[in-house]
Amino acid sequence: MKRSQILAAAGAAAALILLVLTLRQVSAFREEVNGLRDRLLQMEQSFTDGISGIDNAVRRELETQGSLFSASDTTLDYRDGALVLTASVLPKEVRADETLTLSAGGVSAPMAAGADGVYTAELTLPLVRELTPAVAFSSPAGTRQEALDSLWTGDVLTTAGGLELTDPNPVVTLQQNSDSSGDVDFSPAWEE
Repeated sequence: MKRSQILAAAGAAAALILLVLTLRQVSAFREEVNGLRDRLLQMEQSFTDGISGIDNAVRRELETQGSLFSASDTTLDYRDGALVLTASVLPKEVRADETLTLSAGGVSAPMAAGADGVYTAELTLPLVRELTPAVAFSSPAGTRQEALDSLWTGDVLTTAGGLELTDPNPVVTLQQNSDSSGDVDFSPAWEE
C-alpha cells in the first residue's frame, strides 16, 4: 500500500471518529436542551398557577371590599303553599336617613334592624324557578342597591317518595287533599 493511501485511510478514519464524537455531543446537547425546555415549561406553569391564584384572591378581596355588607345570609323555605324568603344582612354602613328594603320576585318589605346591627326581612313569594333578592338602601339623596346570591327553588320544591305494592295489578289514583294550613298531601285511593 502506498503511503498516500494509508494517509487517506487514516484521515478518513479520523474524520469518521470525529463525526461520531460530534454526533454524540449534538445528541447530548439536544437532550440537555429538551431537559431545559421541560424545566422552563414547568416553571412557566408554576408562575401561571401562582399568578392565577393571586388574581383570584385579589378579585375576591375587591368584591368583598366593594360590597355594601360585611355579611349576608338568605334562606328559602316552603310554607303554607308559598315560597318564603328570609334574608339577613350586616351593612358596613347605614347612613342616618337610610332605610333598607328587601325585594325579590316583584315583592318587597322593609328590613328591621336588630340590636346587633343585622337587618332582617321575610318575603312571601309566588312560585318561581329562580330568584335574585336585592337590598336597597333608600334615602332622600338616592338609592344604593346590591343583589344577593341567586336562589333556585328546586331544592325546596322537590319531593321524593316511594310506594311498595304487593298486588301484581294495582290501580292507583292520586287525590289531592288540602288541609286548613294549605299544605298539599297526595294520597293514594285504591280501586278494587
